[in-house]
Formats: sequence, C-alpha cells, structure tokens
Amino acid sequence: MTVVSHSERNRIERDYSIHCGFVPDEIFGWELPEQQRKPHPYPIKEILKRFNLQETDALMLDDLKPGLEMARSCNVDFAAAGWSHFIPEIKQQMKSESKYYFETVEEFNRFVLSK
Repeated sequence: MTVVSHSERNRIERDYSIHCGFVPDEIFGWELPEQQRKPHPYPIKEILKRFNLQETDALMLDDLKPGLEMARSCNVDFAAAGWSHFIPEIKQQMKSESKYYFETVEEFNRFVLSK
C-alpha cells in the first residue's frame, strides 16, 4: 500500500503507525519537489514502476479532485472516499466524476476484499 499526500512523510508514518499498526510501503509526501507531488502524475507513475504494475492493476482512493485528476492523467481507476464528504456540492461532484464512490470505509473494504 502506498500513500500520496499533501502531508509530510513523518506525519504519515506517525499516523499510520498509531492508527493502523503499520507504515505504508511507499510514501509520496509534501517534502518532495512540487513536480513530484499530487496532482502531478509522478507518484502514480513511480508506484507503477516500483511495484511492476500496469495501470489496470492499480486503484487510487482519494477524497478530493486533485487525486481524481492525478489518477485520470495516468489512466488509473479512481475511487472516491465519500466518508469524508460533508459539503453536498463536493459529494455530488465526486460521485458523478469517479468510477467508484464509497460512502463508508466498510464499503470500500468489502470492494477491495472481493477483488
């Protein structure tokens, strides 16, 4: 599992360690040069290369449009994390533009485990 975030690596590592009990395999955080940060395609292209994946092997999960734009630029399927949407306009936009939309973490978990 990888994380592409507007947070710094050390915060991502801390949060995942505390709340999930593990650290992601790769982290692309805010400390990277601008052209290597979300929404630029670099993180996805690098993830595909490092893990020897095709675009069809990956799924990007995010809650906002920069993640959607990044996934589209790399021809990777996108799933919207709807559990973080409270503004109706954002929720509707993400529902209409995403290939997958999940209202809860449990829905997303069932989807991933069924693949």
